[in-house]
Amino acid sequence: EVDLNFNGNVVTHSDGYLLHGIGGWQNCLTSKCTILAIPSFRDRIPVIVDEVTTLVGPGKLIDVIVTERGIAINPNRKDLLKAVKGSGLPIKPIEHLYEEVTGIC
Repeated sequence: EVDLNFNGNVVTHSDGYLLHGIGGWQNCLTSKCTILAIPSFRDRIPVIVDEVTTLVGPGKLIDVIVTERGIAINPNRKDLLKAVKGSGLPIKPIEHLYEEVTGIC
């Protein structure tokens, strides 16, 4: 079983080197709703992974991940899950996004 969580690792490449980030999201980690918009993969390397090399944003502080393949809401945010229920938005558990992207890459 894959143990996925919402830990942020957006400033390193697959080799672990710190190179760049997607800009400013770390400043919002303690907001009421932190939404991280990311591609599901970059250059055939999945962005949603089961293990990170550098922890930048603890998973408990990331509420929503939006990709071109769907939206994952942190399961601890029951209020958000309730608010989007029946909305028609492509809400998926992060495990499903991980499996889909891993299958592609």
